[in-house]
Amino acid sequence: MKFRKIVLLLVIAVVVYRRLFRRAHPVARLHNRSRTFALETVVARAARNFAIPRKARLEPNPWKPTPDVLREARESYIDRCAVCHAPDGSGQTNVGRNEYPGFPDLRLPQSQNLTDGQLRYIIRSGVPAHRHARWAKPHDEQSDDSWKLVLYIRSLRNLTSEERAQQPPR
Repeated sequence: MKFRKIVLLLVIAVVVYRRLFRRAHPVARLHNRSRTFALETVVARAARNFAIPRKARLEPNPWKPTPDVLREARESYIDRCAVCHAPDGSGQTNVGRNEYPGFPDLRLPQSQNLTDGQLRYIIRSGVPAHRHARWAKPHDEQSDDSWKLVLYIRSLRNLTSEERAQQPPR
């Protein structure tokens, strides 16, 4: 456990250093905001993974991806998530283009390889360093919406580029 705390403190120190460096050096801010450095990405993911409790990581999704559940989840996603993550999950939005490090592409393996429990924890708890809002209400432990959103995020990986291009604007 002591090793884990040391690694977590190191990760936090690197993230804080990078944030301060970008703010302190005007030239660094001129670079493409969507470009992240490999070390920065690895450190941010490690910090996120350390922050997710084991119990949450292993929690199974009680819902199955039926058409009705996915339709309801899609409506919730469009209302709550699409402004930042884009209707297709690409993260390419007007909001996302102006954020550093930007919003993740929910269709890519880096997002899709997370467990259902990890995705739900991120949805419910937020990611403060990335300005990800917290969607859980204080007494909302049994909320089905976050589990349904996880199913919808999973469905995004199944779209081909042609299917994404043919989706109607939302």
